[in-house]
Amino acid sequence: MSPRKSEMLRALRIDATPDATMVQLRGTKTERASRTVPVVLDWQRDLLRLALTHAEGKGGLLFTPLGECLP
Repeated sequence: MSPRKSEMLRALRIDATPDATMVQLRGTKTERASRTVPVVLDWQRDLLRLALTHAEGKGGLLFTPLGECLP
């Protein structure tokens, strides 16, 4: 299951477990949108670790909004 764009933009570094096996999605669109999902495959956990290491969000956010990172 993939996050909606709005859920991804609200992602916080603390939403991922230290071992990168679970991620909390902060959804608000529906009653079940806020959920914790497993990160099942090795390549997915590797990608999450890469994002946690190199993403440049501010104020605890994982990602920088697209409009703020363009010249």
